[in-house]
Amino acid sequence: MKIYKFSKEHGKKIEKYQSHLATYVKITQTNKAATIGYMYIDGEGTVGYHEAPIPQLFIVVEGEGWVTGED
Repeated sequence: MKIYKFSKEHGKKIEKYQSHLATYVKITQTNKAATIGYMYIDGEGTVGYHEAPIPQLFIVVEGEGWVTGED
């Protein structure tokens, strides 16, 4: 059994893509192109626009959020 800690303190600040007040914690990485992780995005925080290297799923657990694409 592996125990995961879901707290912001275990994460890494996201500084690429003009991101602001966002933290990412990787849970695991598979042999194929997939990762499982979570992010904390503080109020007024952003993850800057970028092309994701693999498909992503965005689930808002608390508060609200939005995403944008090329179109």
